[in-house]
Amino acid sequence: MSTVSAGSDRSQRTGMRAIPPIRLWASLGAVFLAAELYFLARWATSPSFTPVDSGPDLPPTWMRVTLIVGQVLFVSGALVFLYTLLLVPWLRERRVTLDGLLCIAALLASPFDMLSNYRGYWFTYNSYQLNMGSIMSALPGVSQPHGDGDGAGEAWPIVLIPAAYVVIFVGLAIIGCKLMHWAGRRWPGIGSVRLVGFCYLATMLMYLVIDGIICMPLGFWQFGGGWVTLLNGDTYYKYPLQEMITAGAVFTIFTCWRFFRNDRGETVAERGLDRLTGSPAKKTVQRGLALYAVVMIGMVLTYHLPNGLMAAHATPWPRDVQVRSYFTDNVCAEDTGRPCPPAR
Repeated sequence: MSTVSAGSDRSQRTGMRAIPPIRLWASLGAVFLAAELYFLARWATSPSFTPVDSGPDLPPTWMRVTLIVGQVLFVSGALVFLYTLLLVPWLRERRVTLDGLLCIAALLASPFDMLSNYRGYWFTYNSYQLNMGSIMSALPGVSQPHGDGDGAGEAWPIVLIPAAYVVIFVGLAIIGCKLMHWAGRRWPGIGSVRLVGFCYLATMLMYLVIDGIICMPLGFWQFGGGWVTLLNGDTYYKYPLQEMITAGAVFTIFTCWRFFRNDRGETVAERGLDRLTGSPAKKTVQRGLALYAVVMIGMVLTYHLPNGLMAAHATPWPRDVQVRSYFTDNVCAEDTGRPCPPAR
């Protein structure tokens, strides 16, 4: 009896080990994708699928021009990434590259960009940009006003953000991997842990420049409710420390995920690809779903969840934000009956 039981246990353990990791990740990715398509459809067919108006305050001329040019540039950059990393390898070699799949995963993750506002607003986008509200209006249990008939809600830039996810996510992952290769050559004994720490510091600094020094002063978005001001306090481009820490963690995960691969060139989520049956196209779909699961879980754990917890106790918005209706997005203002967090 005990021998049969032990053999059975070993068989069960062997069976569990026989499940390729990629199959588990791809299954999880399929669940995430089905949920996303449902919520996208629910949003697109609802009355909330309408632009959040920028209100009575018009951004200054230089900012309006910048926002228009910025949307064009980000879309152009995303098309270049998709063409060079996805389309060209597929046309020439009939293969889909890892970076090409990362572009697709970034696009799919972008509609949930404002998920950290689930329990309270801590940041908004400039509603002068092209927007149709956001998917937040379709999610259950959201505690803040989201397209509730008076034009309030996240003005998620429907053109800018998907394109920015491709350019920034994939771009920083590629640059980060190059820096990690350089660090490995420069300090041969650096070790994996310190190499990851180096990557984290590098991605934090790179995103600080992109986010806090370039995009925010130009008026693309604001983090008025963020904790611990790092730069530009009491202005509409106040930059909180939490953004650099959490965004740096996101980009570190994706950079390290791309950097650390086995001798087959497989990432953690792709292990066991050679044990899958089916056509190359089917395997590519499973790779893409697995990568999408990694991206979503990484973003939720390192960005949306910690920032969402802090957003429930957002710090006071600077008055420089509150007096600009294109940043308050009808979420709070004197004429809405919903006061903004007290000005400092």
